[in-house]
Amino acid sequence: MINKHDFLFLLHNLDKEAGYDDYYSYYGGSDNEYEDEKLTPNEDWSILNCAKRQRVHQVASIIELIRSNQAYNVNCNAEFKQSFEEANRLCEYVKMMKFMEESWQKKMNTLQSSMSITKRRLKAEDSDRNLDASEKASDVH
Repeated sequence: MINKHDFLFLLHNLDKEAGYDDYYSYYGGSDNEYEDEKLTPNEDWSILNCAKRQRVHQVASIIELIRSNQAYNVNCNAEFKQSFEEANRLCEYVKMMKFMEESWQKKMNTLQSSMSITKRRLKAEDSDRNLDASEKASDVH
């Protein structure tokens, strides 16, 4: 939003760019080409009012451009913030998935170790049973 001070500053700068800092140096004075044609006060004010209307229109156009740029910046900032938040959520999701994968791998390794230990025990028990069975069979004969 543009305030009154900024508006007056822009208006003053437009005056300087137009080549007249004050009314009399532009419309009157000794360097006037048309020295014979003195402007009446009513004509004088109408020219001044026309010039001011043009400057006010220029300033209004600049203000509109500034506002549209500000609105564009607000939209860009909102889109950037949304994209940034989505990227953060994605990073958090990836971290969570990696953690879950590592946890799953640890559990899988533990289960595989338990399974191999259990298989060895079962083989040992089977071989003990087979040995006991063969001993009993040899004792019976």
